[in-house]
Amino acid sequence: PAIEMPHAFLRMGNRAGRVTAADLLDAATLNRGSVEIMIAHVRRVVFDRDRAIGLEVHGDGDLSTTLLRAEKGVILCGGTFASPAILIESGIGPDGTLADLQIDARLDSPDVGNHLTDHLIMPIIFAIADRKRFPTQPSVADLARWQVAGTGPLASNLAESGGIYELPPIGATHLSPIGATQRLANRREEFQVHVTPTHYLMHPNESAVAAMTIGVSLCLPKSRGRLSLERKDQSVAGTYCGAGGRALCIDPAYLSDRRDRAAMVAAVRQGRVIADDPELRPFIGDEILPSASRQSDDAIERAISRFSQTLYHPAGTCRLGTDAASVVDPSGAVRGVERLYVIDGSIMPTITSVNPNATIMMLAHRLASGLVG
Repeated sequence: PAIEMPHAFLRMGNRAGRVTAADLLDAATLNRGSVEIMIAHVRRVVFDRDRAIGLEVHGDGDLSTTLLRAEKGVILCGGTFASPAILIESGIGPDGTLADLQIDARLDSPDVGNHLTDHLIMPIIFAIADRKRFPTQPSVADLARWQVAGTGPLASNLAESGGIYELPPIGATHLSPIGATQRLANRREEFQVHVTPTHYLMHPNESAVAAMTIGVSLCLPKSRGRLSLERKDQSVAGTYCGAGGRALCIDPAYLSDRRDRAAMVAAVRQGRVIADDPELRPFIGDEILPSASRQSDDAIERAISRFSQTLYHPAGTCRLGTDAASVVDPSGAVRGVERLYVIDGSIMPTITSVNPNATIMMLAHRLASGLVG
């Protein structure tokens, strides 16, 4: 097994700030005039024949629109939800969707908004034997340590440990983490574990009880959802809206593939095996969720349907590929038009088997290098 400290984001404190991809846009870059940041809502991509020439945008509370002209091209980085929404509003998407939304069709691109994939996490929550080890609220000393040095409990992103595991054959109980080399040669179902020193469903509420969570999620779920937009006459006031002021219509279709439901049940059972380890058992108490009363496959499956949550890893709605049906080609260019690119998690053909953050940043760096090179 490969056991090591993973790379992770930390909350660095008030002085240091949080280090993210946004820090690539440092003061030196901005001072050179190569990047200008503005806040606006993108309504659609503007074309001259088949060439993208800019974006139509408007500000908060301002119904008038402005055309931002592009000298070399337009790159959409709106993410798995906003990028396909902008394409659809621009007339690029499935013909049936465009007709239903009464949007003038520019290009029939049937995969726009389809192939939506996400990691779904099911928290297995346990009471804590020693509550002092898992306080539900930070102390004054914890707060001071974080503000001054950027360290301590408040610097944690809460996922204090985790791993990748195989689902063992039916009837087997042995469980061990697997390393990268093993994974390359192994095609059995795998699941990821996130361990947090919290009640996953209650944190950070002040009423949260002291608890520990072992969250399980399938590495490569088979269920596929889709995204579209509501017709303007169907949009509800206060609903999160995408391009053109239309409400997003997202169907993640979690667990729609029966194989995912069976694998998640098995992953919950293996999470219980982890919790029952002799080295861990003295520190934790009774199982709060799904609870010891839920032992049958049906009972566990119902709990998964009720309590599982997104891990915020959506991908796939502007699929990259070499086939004609893919939305973008391997350079990130949108097929069928010129000077329009999508570079974000929406273009991943399949979801990464683990957290996709680093992969998306690498993807953006690689494709952007090709554009400027």
